[in-house]
Parts: sequence; structure tokens; C-alpha cells
Amino acid sequence: SMDGDDHVAAARSVYDASAAAYVDFVGTELSDATEDAVDRSALAAFVQLVRSADTVGKVADLGCGPGRHLALLGPAATGVDAAEAMVRAARATVPAAPVTRCDLAVLPYRAASFAGVWASKAHQHLPAADLPLALAELHRVLEPDGRLELTVFTRAGVGDAEHGVAQEVSGPESGDDLPGRLFTWWDPARLAEVVTHAAFDVERCEVADLD
Repeated sequence: SMDGDDHVAAARSVYDASAAAYVDFVGTELSDATEDAVDRSALAAFVQLVRSADTVGKVADLGCGPGRHLALLGPAATGVDAAEAMVRAARATVPAAPVTRCDLAVLPYRAASFAGVWASKAHQHLPAADLPLALAELHRVLEPDGRLELTVFTRAGVGDAEHGVAQEVSGPESGDDLPGRLFTWWDPARLAEVVTHAAFDVERCEVADLD
């Protein structure tokens, strides 16, 4: 069996080993082939809210991958990823943006460093038991009244699972483009509870059908 650290290390290794293929597949800019209207709308709304706040507007892109969102998040955006290969790709995509390699649960930033955190489809690779600590780190690095946009996967029936969460490691027959990654599937209501327990106010919880 694998513990949480093992699963995180395995996912990081998958991204490191498959970085070139992943970047070839998703590209370094948003496109109709890999993004849908929900993703685009959420990104635009987040940027508008952060830029309109009474702050300098520093934003962290957690799980930035090859930097596809970095430039769109504004000139004060910082990229963060656990995989060294993705960090290198993001630096090449947006040379002006600082990009740091670190684990999601241990962020190397001072308290109240950011006006906003964009965390799209990264925390779904954390074991469920590790999410509260990662959320506590997000709360710590956000300014008071800072904004978090958190996106993870869900699936039908997960609400019936124990604690409203299910975990699986993708295999070769799973259809995952990068097999070997841990996926944690959250029931939306349960996820909202966990986020609330981390001292966030949940402004909205939306479920999008991407089929």
C-alpha cells in the first residue's frame, strides 16, 4: 500500500516523466480542444475579482503545469507546481513570471502573500486526508478577504461513498492520458464542508458537466 506522501510523489513522477507529451497534448495556451466555457468563465471572473480588490493583486497559480493560465492571471502572478519538469515548462511559457517547485501542503511563502489563489485541478491529486492541511496552507498565504478558486473532479455516486470521497490510482486501461496518478473524487457538498472547516467562506459551489 501507499501512504499520502507516496501518492503525491508518484503523481509528481508521472508529470516529470511525461512532461513533454503532456505539454504537446494540452499546449501552453488555452484552446477549445482542452478548455470549455466553464473553465474560461471561471478564470475571467476570478481575474476580475482579484484585480478589482483593494490590493496589489498578487496571485498564485497552484498546480500551474506548463503555465497555460499564468499570463492570463496578470503581471503579478506566481506559478507553483510539484513537478520540476512542469516548472521548467512554465518558466519557458511565461519567462517574466516567477515559478516555484514545492508541494501543495508546504508553500514557501509568508502569511498573507497573495490576494488570490487559482488552484485548478491540482488538489484532486492529493489524498483526501491531506486536503485539510493543504487548505490551511492556502488560508495562511492568502490575505484577509483573499479569494480562492478551487477546482477538482467529482463523479456520479461519490456522495454515497464513505465520507463523500473516493480515491483511485489511474491504470493503463483507465483512459487517463497519464496513468499512475492518484485521483480523489469529491462529493461537492462534502468538499464545501472541508473548505469551510479550513476557515474559508464558501461563496459558491458549482458542478459542471464536461461530457
